[in-house]
Amino acid sequence: MKRFYFLLILSALFVSGHAQSYDGNILKGKKWAVCGDSFSSGDFKGLNEDDYKIKEGKYAGKKAVYGYLIGNRNDMDIQDLTRGGRTMATPKEGNFTNAFSNGLYKTIDADVDYITLYFGINDSHHAGIGKDGEVTNGYIPLGTIEDTTIDTFYGAWNVVMAYLIEHYPFAHIGIIVSNGCGVPAYPEAEIAIAKKYGVPYINLNGDERTPAMIRAVNPDIDPEIIKIRDNAMRVTEKNRHPNVKAHAYEADFIESWLRGI
Repeated sequence: MKRFYFLLILSALFVSGHAQSYDGNILKGKKWAVCGDSFSSGDFKGLNEDDYKIKEGKYAGKKAVYGYLIGNRNDMDIQDLTRGGRTMATPKEGNFTNAFSNGLYKTIDADVDYITLYFGINDSHHAGIGKDGEVTNGYIPLGTIEDTTIDTFYGAWNVVMAYLIEHYPFAHIGIIVSNGCGVPAYPEAEIAIAKKYGVPYINLNGDERTPAMIRAVNPDIDPEIIKIRDNAMRVTEKNRHPNVKAHAYEADFIESWLRGI
């Protein structure tokens, strides 16, 4: 009988300890692979470092971009797979290698909890649609949703998504539908991919759930409103990347979205 009560007490202590370890913050302590281009890594050319660095916390000294801002306030482990000029697709010709589909997607940590993919701007630049000063050698066509090779935008998404879902079946995978792509075909492609693979998305071009961000491509929005957003959210007149306030702004609703995926 004494042994029974002893085991009962131990069981109660075990359950109590585990209940107390969860404080209601589903993101706390989780590992998040943040995958993207300069809209994720941050391009603050024209500013002093003190103007765009996180001042305190786990990620003090890092750029104040949405990933590190969210990670900082939720004690998350960030696997940073972002870089300026990065594409989703890998051009068939030329020596361009800064592409997520060029094997980088296979380097996501095995114990990752969250994976977000935010690409498209530079793929559109490699198709001759706009430019931000990055390297754009090697043509990348949009392709079709049936493509299965990494040298088209659709095809690279298909290759990457199929791999991620097979190798990270219990990771929370989501697509951040990219703003700044110049034409609607790219965000439309990403929404189609999200639906094809049954993963959630958040559209930074603006919809009924999410505010339009800088350089939104959305024919439903008044061009004057897009211009106002662009002027408020750019780093400088010449640097049309999201500024610190824009990253802080989008961090709020990206974090809310993360909690639900």
